[in-house]
Amino acid sequence: MDDPCNTATSEQQANLIPNRLSQPCSPAYPFQLTTIQSDWDEIDRVVDYLRRVRNVDKVSLVAWSRGGPRAGGYAARHPEKVERLFLYAPAYLRLSSSAPPSALPLPGVPSTVLGRADFHSLWDTQVKCESQFTSSIRPVITSSILDSDPLGSTWGTAGVRRAPVWNSPAWGWNATSASQVTVPTLIIRGDLDTQIPLSQSQDLWGDLVAARQKVFIHVACASHYLVWETQHMSLLGASAEWLRKGTFGGQFNGSFAVDTTGQVRQEQ
Repeated sequence: MDDPCNTATSEQQANLIPNRLSQPCSPAYPFQLTTIQSDWDEIDRVVDYLRRVRNVDKVSLVAWSRGGPRAGGYAARHPEKVERLFLYAPAYLRLSSSAPPSALPLPGVPSTVLGRADFHSLWDTQVKCESQFTSSIRPVITSSILDSDPLGSTWGTAGVRRAPVWNSPAWGWNATSASQVTVPTLIIRGDLDTQIPLSQSQDLWGDLVAARQKVFIHVACASHYLVWETQHMSLLGASAEWLRKGTFGGQFNGSFAVDTTGQVRQEQ
């Protein structure tokens, strides 16, 4: 990922010329860097480390967006190591394959870069409510992103965010594996989220047939970026109660709506 040629040509043209590249170049490693299986393997190493150093049998997993297949798929495969799942706007394709592609690694490029000007572009399309967020938060987020990558922050005209390319096609997080999740699972999403459609969350909720406890929460005037928005305390409060007690509003199961004042209503 330190090689700027190991990115898509369109991203090179948009973000890396003339700072890092004088013209587009072909990748030295023309494959995707990770798979969902390698992600599960990495999670397993971290989980085993935490179990050992904290002297516990199980740990809880928190996941956002594309972290959903990683945490959810892992919990389906290792219920003996997972206490609870907290899934914030998790990605889910219930009809995806259960088996990996026949040939790995998949062709492509290993890394992706996003220019500073584009950090908040997807968020902008989901801002529909007055005072949905405080504008002063955005420079702080941008600074944090760049501070986390000392090398990437020097690329492009004002720094870029580097990340491994999302493994595609994804596999192993579908109706079959979701039905094997037995650990208590909470799903929370913003009503304005268009990156992870409501149908994906509803499909996952319905497919968690073996989960001993499951809670679904949707939050008004909140997007995929709820964690940085005015309604963020709904997310933080839900996570704190779920991780400590396995409940939301004192309930082990159910569907709930949170309005713009933070008031919770249980739905039928």
